[in-house]
Order: sequence, then C-alpha cells, then structure tokens
Amino acid sequence: MKLDNLTLRILTVAPLIPIILAAIFWHRHEGLWLLVFAATVIALLEYFTITHDDRTDRWFGVGFGAACAATLYWWPPALPVVLPATAI
Repeated sequence: MKLDNLTLRILTVAPLIPIILAAIFWHRHEGLWLLVFAATVIALLEYFTITHDDRTDRWFGVGFGAACAATLYWWPPALPVVLPATAI
C-alpha cells in the first residue's frame, strides 16, 4: 500500500511534535534555541549543497551562516555588523 505525500509527511514529523513542544514550554530558552539553530544549520547545508559544487565554499557558507545566526541570538547589538556581512 502506497501512502500519499501528505500522509507520509505527517508520519515523518509526528515523532518530533513532543520534542518541539518540550522545547517551547521548557522554562529555559536554550532548548528552543538549540532546536532553531539545528534547523538553521540543516537549511544552510541544504541550500549550499544545491547552489555550490565546491566543498570548501559549501562548508564556509554553512559555518559563516551558523556563526551569524548564533551571534544574532546571543549578542543582539551585533545586528548592524552581522546583517551587512550576510549580504556581502
């Protein structure tokens, strides 16, 4: 029996729902940050895998993007510096 696309997507994400809810309702913010940061790194890796053939360029982009994301979360006054750096 073949599952349709929507059913397959729901079954894939269903085990993650308790983890997401625990991170949201946890009394400390680090859990949610870790979840969002992991999603950011995965998205950066997917993007740079699609757009860059060179492995060095790909990992530089992922590392730089992850560093920018962490800097913006943990040190918000860096926004005037980090935001233009991501556009360059």
